[in-house]
Amino acid sequence: MKRPRRIAAVVTCVGLLTMVTGCGERFRVAEVTGTVRFRGQPVQGLIVQFQHRDGLRDGLPVASGFTDAEGRYRLERTGGKTGAVVGPNTATVVSLGAEGGPTVQLPADLADRTFPFEVVAGANECDIDLGDR
Repeated sequence: MKRPRRIAAVVTCVGLLTMVTGCGERFRVAEVTGTVRFRGQPVQGLIVQFQHRDGLRDGLPVASGFTDAEGRYRLERTGGKTGAVVGPNTATVVSLGAEGGPTVQLPADLADRTFPFEVVAGANECDIDLGDR
């Protein structure tokens, strides 16, 4: 009669492991924060987006965040989940911005610039310097 108890214990352990590790996402994510600067100054009101290299093909989510008064951002995905997909990403800064738009006028060609960044497990800091033009 020990066999049913053993099976029950295994099923319970598998269930707990599934709850702890999560069961819905088929990709790993990591926290990404940083600062966006232009002409050496932090820029408020920008959107920073990270897209995994294989994101379009594999349906991986885009992570985005808004820069605050100190130019700082923190990436989130749909549903308010923190982080970007681990692996090679392309960062794009969009000057549509929040809270009334950017605090400085950015040259139009900056909207087309992308910045490669490798998101690794753990906390990531990705500071973006938009230059001095």
